[in-house]
Parts: sequence; structure tokens; C-alpha cells
Amino acid sequence: MHEVGAIFRKDGTQAVGKLDLKVDEFDIDLMAMSAHKFYDPKGVRLCL
Repeated sequence: MHEVGAIFRKDGTQAVGKLDLKVDEFDIDLMAMSAHKFYDPKGVRLCL
């Protein structure tokens, strides 16, 4: 994907707190997570 200039975005909401997320090992450029999964207000999104 990167060879054509594409950016790889993944939604990691369901994995927060359950999996050891190492985005660099999966070649992920941008991962979004819903912050309420770790006790922030609903509707807040995080991008790593």
C-alpha cells in the first residue's frame, strides 16, 4: 500500500486494553480509538 502513497488507517477501539497494540509492527500509519473505552467521555476519539 505504501508503495503507491496510500496511508493505512485502522480502528483499534475494540482492542484497547485487551491487546498489546504495537502499531509500528503492523505498519499502521494512523490508528483511531474511542476514548470512552478507557474512562474518557463518550464521543472523544484519539488518533495515534
